Amino acid sequence: GNGAEGEMQGQGGVLGGGEPLVGGYQLSIGYYEAQPGTIVQIPVNIDNAQGVACLEARVNYDEGVLIVQSISNAVLTSSFDMEYVVSPGYMDVVMSSSNQLVSGSGTVFIIYCYVKEDSFIGRSSDITISRKSLGNQYGADLGWFSSVTASNGIMGIVMSKLTDSDGDALSDYDEQFADGYIGYNPWHFSGNPHG
Repeated sequence: GNGAEGEMQGQGGVLGGGEPLVGGYQLSIGYYEAQPGTIVQIPVNIDNAQGVACLEARVNYDEGVLIVQSISNAVLTSSFDMEYVVSPGYMDVVMSSSNQLVSGSGTVFIIYCYVKEDSFIGRSSDITISRKSLGNQYGADLGWFSSVTASNGIMGIVMSKLTDSDGDALSDYDEQFADGYIGYNPWHFSGNPHG
């Protein structure tokens, strides 16, 4: 093969640009809560940004709960160019830079969503990374050399911590989670231990 191929495949774990291989990469989305009718920020994070100069991701969501309004770069990727397309139920994000990140971890992009006003309390939307790819500044797919994994997230629809609809000194939010689960509804008298 050519010299570049030899550098990528051999040379004791070094990519074409001379950077050492790392233990792997994980993109992740956590657990978030929001009330119907609000705007929420959902960060997509990376645990290891060493050597990353481009990223492609498809993120799935429940279009019955969320309306994606926009997607933006985060501080870690502020110098990256970004393009995205939002379709019902998923979004595709592509980011690139002429210079790869030397190190670090943190948020790579932020999804801004509107929680539909008719989203019922206790419902949730899985937010899944169904497709992902990372590359270095030379176009090498980092997944060829290290694992690229995803940890998915959830958006839970919750009641307000500031209201107490039944006047029992517990917020509606606290009552919603009285049994430890998001689906609890304090307005169902027979199932409400607090009255």
